[in-house]
Amino acid sequence: MFALSFACFLFVFIFSTYALPDGSVWNEADAEPDLEPISSNLPQSIFGHSALVFNDKMWVIGGSDGSSNSRKVYYSDNNTVWTEAGSDALPEGVVEHTSLVFDNKMWVIGGADNDGNSLRKVYYSSDGVD
Repeated sequence: MFALSFACFLFVFIFSTYALPDGSVWNEADAEPDLEPISSNLPQSIFGHSALVFNDKMWVIGGSDGSSNSRKVYYSDNNTVWTEAGSDALPEGVVEHTSLVFDNKMWVIGGADNDGNSLRKVYYSSDGVD
């Protein structure tokens, strides 16, 4: 699960195949225990991913579906339509990594590969593809 702030809203995403396999997106406006789904448009259910806001878009990077790590990067500017940035944009599948924005680029740092080995790699992109 992760949360990010975008367009004056707090979005809480649950991608875990262990919790909600449909990849529902939940919007929590306050501390009410009854959350209402606002979208189920995410392309796949994943966990161990990262998320950030860059160039007025929400980005979801990497993660795992439980069988293999994802090389996919998705973005949305409205939380209704999610688009894959290129085809398998990451050089390798990565899970449990960190992502951040610095120097007008998205950075993906560390994480683990498909075998669970810790990675010492750092990748960056200015558009989610290159």
